[in-house]
Amino acid sequence: MHDFGFHPTFINWIYVILQSDFLSIKIYGNMVSYFHYGKGVCQGDTFVTPTFLFSWRSVSRGISQFPSSHKIILMIGPKGKYCPTHVLYANHIFVFCRATKKSLTHLMEFLHIYSSILSQWMNSSRSLFLTINGSISFSSNICSNLGCRRGTIPFNYMGIPIFYGSLKREFFQPLIDRVKSKLAS
Repeated sequence: MHDFGFHPTFINWIYVILQSDFLSIKIYGNMVSYFHYGKGVCQGDTFVTPTFLFSWRSVSRGISQFPSSHKIILMIGPKGKYCPTHVLYANHIFVFCRATKKSLTHLMEFLHIYSSILSQWMNSSRSLFLTINGSISFSSNICSNLGCRRGTIPFNYMGIPIFYGSLKREFFQPLIDRVKSKLAS
């Protein structure tokens, strides 16, 4: 919060509030004694959204600086088009870079440092990497560097088809069917 320009007094107030929270458990309709919880904020706590936004802002700023410091190599986009370094949505992150050992190493080091500071860990079992081209050995190498599995294109993200190349009706058919069934009911 200091890096965002918050006054030290305000930062201390937040720290005191977070350190003074206690929880209680209801057993058979009766509240059992209160206890202090160790880390972070509880789901539904009013501090969840601001702290989440601060942490994602830090991730976004860090990844945005990678190309200028030559830590990742950007993907080559269509001629004259801007290729973003990343996209954040809810608690998902898409990072767009060339799959070089240097890029992947810097990205994973950054995510590990971020995770260890804020205790927000990447779920490797739900994480994917995507490649347009690449041999099996190339993909295996990426799997071992990232610790996650290879995804396939096309795929649906939050109900929206993500694909490479020209539009195809079959990419959108599940979405069309869902809209039709909602309209019918």
